[in-house]
Amino acid sequence: MDILFASAADWHGVQGRFQRLASEFSHFGRVLYIDGLGFRPMSFQRRDLARILRKLARFASLREGSRDNTAVPESSLRIVAPLVLPLPRRGPVPAINRWLLLRQVRRHAARSGFEKPLLWLTYPHPDWVDIVDAIDAAAVVYDCVDNWAEFSGFYDDLVAAEARLVQRADLVVATAPALRDRLIAQNPRTFLIPNGVDVERFAAEHSVPEALSAVPSPRIGFVGNLAEWVDMPLIYTLAQRRPDWNFVMIGPWQRGEAPARLPNLHFLGERPYEEV
Repeated sequence: MDILFASAADWHGVQGRFQRLASEFSHFGRVLYIDGLGFRPMSFQRRDLARILRKLARFASLREGSRDNTAVPESSLRIVAPLVLPLPRRGPVPAINRWLLLRQVRRHAARSGFEKPLLWLTYPHPDWVDIVDAIDAAAVVYDCVDNWAEFSGFYDDLVAAEARLVQRADLVVATAPALRDRLIAQNPRTFLIPNGVDVERFAAEHSVPEALSAVPSPRIGFVGNLAEWVDMPLIYTLAQRRPDWNFVMIGPWQRGEAPARLPNLHFLGERPYEEV
């Protein structure tokens, strides 16, 4: 089975469900992993400008659909970094993005020799939902990982796009019971597939990285994107009430304000998956 895997995360971003699923799928068929388009319109903040520069660099390095150096069979997984206009969806922008995205997807699918692939969507980006019916897919799967209505600053029509995608999908999977219960009312072909863990990797014994060994015990760790959905005020409160506990935060800081400076709160930044 050939799979167009439209991921919410870039392949080289924080490793999680999306990269793991795509890697596993690649052992059973060919996978075209399509980096995320982003969830919010671009602003002129430093964080957004840096994201755009990274996207342009990825697009340039992968513009020919080159194979990436991954741990999967060389010919079974390709990574694509598409470009669309990261602007508010007003005026001609949606039509332009539909044309850009569909053209890139079709070109890379043709180069990979895909015919009627499975389309696996991990997020309801309006640009993707707009072109679902224009892709000659064998089936459409929506992998729901979050309640998108709870986020702020995302595209205005993201929630409406999800409703269209849920009704259109041949199969919907959700990572949590609450998500499944909400979506099954819109599509009875909805099933629960919770997040898992790479047991073989994390059960093995590893040496403690130097940056972590420098932090005294007891250590309480968090790994992931430090974004708006992480309750940092709660973590600050815990750190202040338990000064003998050390809180280790691993992952990129993706919030507007700077992190609080507390002696027992350690931000180690983003780390390679092999170190996690």
